[in-house]
Amino acid sequence: MGLSPRRAALALACAVLPGAVMAPGLAHAAFECPVAAPAATKPLPGDLGQSLKPYDDPRADPALKADIAAMKAEGMPNGEVVDHVVAAYCPVVAAVPKLTDADKDGLVQRFASHLVQVVYAPAHGTVEDIIVDVPVPTDLYSRITEAAEQHKQTRDAFVLAALRKAAGTP
Repeated sequence: MGLSPRRAALALACAVLPGAVMAPGLAHAAFECPVAAPAATKPLPGDLGQSLKPYDDPRADPALKADIAAMKAEGMPNGEVVDHVVAAYCPVVAAVPKLTDADKDGLVQRFASHLVQVVYAPAHGTVEDIIVDVPVPTDLYSRITEAAEQHKQTRDAFVLAALRKAAGTP
């Protein structure tokens, strides 16, 4: 049956990012980028590192998806694709001076989690849903849950309807 996307993301984030991921409570540790093992992998597309931006979402980046498809077409295993892309992305985040080490860790972790969804997505999928991760205060979360129940909707359906209404789309 295989791993769920969430379990795959967690497993890969733990395995792929040992230098970049700081455990809670280790806030004093310096931010470091992981390095993909060059001897065991094929080279990256030439401009991959230059095309990435600090706040990129790999689920919504057609150029990155094309690079991922090219690496996979050349026979690169999914785990190595993730390693390579994270190794290319991390220095982009590390170069942003206004971010704290914790901010950098958070961006790399979020990127890696979203990247796993792209890399391990079934090739035959026709619908691309993007999961929006937005931290909300506890009281707002409670009000959203209550409002969803009042409208006899799931919380996710209620939030999606609110986002569509705010964006002016059906």
